[in-house]
Amino acid sequence: MPQHRIDLAGNPAAVLGADKAAMMNLYRNPLIKGFTTSGIERLTNFDWPGTAIGSFYNYDPVAPGGSYWRTNPVVLPISQTGTYYLVLKTDVYDNLAESDEGNNALIASLAFQLSLPDLAPVSFQAPRSLTNPVNPIVTVVVGVTNQGPGLATSPNYPWLDYFLLSTNPVPDVSATTVLEAAETGPVPAGAGRARAGGSR
Repeated sequence: MPQHRIDLAGNPAAVLGADKAAMMNLYRNPLIKGFTTSGIERLTNFDWPGTAIGSFYNYDPVAPGGSYWRTNPVVLPISQTGTYYLVLKTDVYDNLAESDEGNNALIASLAFQLSLPDLAPVSFQAPRSLTNPVNPIVTVVVGVTNQGPGLATSPNYPWLDYFLLSTNPVPDVSATTVLEAAETGPVPAGAGRARAGGSR
């Protein structure tokens, strides 16, 4: 009967023994008796399943003493600074009969420091006066700087920069949007992004 084992080799990339399914979960406050936050701990009893962040199946046979690797990018659902715990459990659904069912999970602590960007317009160049027919076309140049400590990037959901025309120095609902620009970054901390555009 195969024995399912999990080892670590210097980092949280796990070496797994023969199994059918494995899953990695994220915990904020795991209920684990005797757990210490230093290094990697082997689990026998824990509050499962936490928040699932990834899973994978294995259909290939693994010889006694053999192993296989999985390298998977995962998105961690973290939005607050704190200590979290990554838990890897193999043979999640007990599809494989094993000689030892008590060594199928590992946990690794993760210290997360939230580092957010802070976009701030720092330059705005536009005509100060015009004598034109109705609906003139003008060119505006803007500069936006990331004044925060974190990288400004949003590749899947761009942020929008709006150019408004208002008769009031404090724009209200009567202001008209004359131009909008989508940005995805990245804008590193302390760096800026300039944009020029025409509007009517």
